[in-house]
Amino acid sequence: MKHVWSILCEKTIIDIDTNSLNIHNCFDELNINIDKKERNNNKKILIPVNFEIIHLLFDKKINQIRNPEIKIELYDPENKNIGNFSELVTFPKQKRRLRIRTKMNNLPITVEGTYNFLIKLKEDKEKKYKKVSEIPLDIKISDKK
Repeated sequence: MKHVWSILCEKTIIDIDTNSLNIHNCFDELNINIDKKERNNNKKILIPVNFEIIHLLFDKKINQIRNPEIKIELYDPENKNIGNFSELVTFPKQKRRLRIRTKMNNLPITVEGTYNFLIKLKEDKEKKYKKVSEIPLDIKISDKK
């Protein structure tokens, strides 16, 4: 099984007639306004923002159902793990490609800087995850007026 790509975006839409994927508003930077009282001691703050990470997997073993697990780990600029998301998916028989949409409605942050979404994949019967991708996200924080 091969991880082809992962993308961070606001939303995706799948066309019902063509099965085409429309990716809307890809981003690699967020500007966030936070009240100064909420920004203290590098504590985790949940920012209400809807976003998706979409993945494309490819596999030649089409004679069987496969059940890979995708794990997303979020690391802050100080390399602290501040969030984990995992999803067990089904790769149907006779399918070579699988798109996985992981939808989230908030983003934990601690400080300004570059955050990293570490994408890991664990195939059927594997005990360990393999790192397959990384998505950096720059967070810029300003005081709410």
